[in-house]
Amino acid sequence: MSGTFGGGLKSVQRGTLTMASNPQTVTITAVDVNKSILLVTYSGGDTSPARAPRAVLTNTTTITLDQTTTDTATRVDWQVEEEF
Repeated sequence: MSGTFGGGLKSVQRGTLTMASNPQTVTITAVDVNKSILLVTYSGGDTSPARAPRAVLTNTTTITLDQTTTDTATRVDWQVEEEF
């Protein structure tokens, strides 16, 4: 990998959820938030950029997702990559 993540990956965690509430949280195995990146893609429901779900690595074990719409058909795929 190039860029700021040059030391290799220590861990990769991924999952999928369908927005059933707003906000919604996902519990992950603890990571160092200063050495991690959260990647998110979404589909279904209203996929306009203004309605994109927002995702934040809230702390070492929690991802928090929310969206501006009440459309619960939005599928969210997430991945957390932690560098050594």
